[in-house]
Amino acid sequence: MIDTDKYEGHTPAPWIVTRAQKNTILIASEVLGCSDCGSTEIYTHANTGGKEIQFPKSVEPNPFTIDEGKNQWGDYDMYCPSCDLMDYTKPVDATQNEIDFELIAAAPDLLAEVKELRAWKKFVCDLVKQQDGPHLREMLKELIE
Repeated sequence: MIDTDKYEGHTPAPWIVTRAQKNTILIASEVLGCSDCGSTEIYTHANTGGKEIQFPKSVEPNPFTIDEGKNQWGDYDMYCPSCDLMDYTKPVDATQNEIDFELIAAAPDLLAEVKELRAWKKFVCDLVKQQDGPHLREMLKELIE
């Protein structure tokens, strides 16, 4: 089985794949992140419900609300606690994350494992449908071992 722990920290889905110049593919996420550090652990109008928020020892010492609409540059405003910054959000650029590259490279192996697991799932489901009675638990126990 593939160790999926090594892909922790990949850019959250869904990804948007676009082609730029010849042999160049750009990958961006629909997930918004901090325009400065790229963190997705940000506060926006959407996830604060438009309520007043306050952070201690912040560049924003007084309670504040985050605007709902887009700013003059067409981006949403946000507050990023990791860099203590009031700025704008942008879609996370997946082409800047090494873990994303490893995940892309592992895609054929991951797909093969998904297909194998689906085949096992179908086999077990068919077996369960065929069996009726006390023998089922014993058969499943043997399969698991």
